[in-house]
Amino acid sequence: MSIITFDTHTLIQKLIAVGVMEGQARVIVGGIVEAQESLIKGAILQEGLAPVRLDLAALKWEVGILLAVNISLAV
Repeated sequence: MSIITFDTHTLIQKLIAVGVMEGQARVIVGGIVEAQESLIKGAILQEGLAPVRLDLAALKWEVGILLAVNISLAV
C-alpha cells in the first residue's frame, strides 16, 4: 500500500485562506491524519493475516480429507 504524505501546516493555511476558522482547519486536518493512520494500520493487519488465512485454508482441506478417509474406513 502506498502512503500519501502531505504537509499538514500547508493544508491548514490553505483552509484558513478560503475562510475556514483556524480551529476548524486543525480539526479537519487532524481527522484526515487519523483516517490515514487507521487505513495504514488496517493494511498492515491484512498483510499480517494473509499467511494465517493460507494456513487455515490448508488445514480445512486436510481435515476434510481425514474425515473422508475415516468415514470410508468406518463403512
